[in-house]
Amino acid sequence: MLCATLDSLEDFYTRDGVLYEVKLEDKSELKKDREIFSEEMTKNLVVCVQHHKEIMWTADEVERIHRISVFVLFLGGTLVICSSMFQLSVVQIGTLEFFMLLFYLICMLIEQFVYCWFGNEVIYKSAAIFQSTYNTPWVDCNVKFRKILLQFMTQTYRPISILTGGLFTMSVSVFINVVRTAYSYFTLLKGIQ
Repeated sequence: MLCATLDSLEDFYTRDGVLYEVKLEDKSELKKDREIFSEEMTKNLVVCVQHHKEIMWTADEVERIHRISVFVLFLGGTLVICSSMFQLSVVQIGTLEFFMLLFYLICMLIEQFVYCWFGNEVIYKSAAIFQSTYNTPWVDCNVKFRKILLQFMTQTYRPISILTGGLFTMSVSVFINVVRTAYSYFTLLKGIQ
C-alpha cells in the first residue's frame, strides 16, 4: 500500500511537468499566464505535501506495530534457517523428511524475504520522490511555490525506511545478512559435528 501511494505521488510530479511542456508546445499564450500556472502548481504541491505527511505517519504506524514481531522473526528465523540447513545435511536426500525440511526452509526464506522486499521497495520509491520533485517545472513558477518545494525536498531528502526493533532496516541487504549469518552458524555446527 505504501509503495503504490508513493508511486502515485511520484507520478504527479513527473506527469505534471510533462503535461505542462506539452501545453507550452501547443499554446504559446499559456506561457504568458505563468501566475495561474504557479497557483495551480502550488495547490497541487500542498496536496502532495499533506499526502506525503500521511504516508510518513502510516510508515511510522507500520513500524510501531511490527517493530517487535518482525525483529523476533529475523532473529528466530536466522536460527530456524540454520537448524533447517543442518537437518537437511544429515537427512538422506530423496526421502520424504528431506523434502519436508526443504519445503519448510524455502517457506522460512520466503517469509523473511517478503518483509525485506517490501521494506526495500518503500525505501526505493520514497527516494524517487526527491528526484521527481526536482524534475517539476519549478523554474517557471513563482517564489511561493519554490519555497514550498524547497521545504518538501528537505523533507523527502531522507527516504522513508521501516526499522525492526529499532536496529534493522527492512531491506534486501538485511535479508542477505540474515542468510549469511544463518549459513555461518550452519558451517560452525557442521564443523563441530
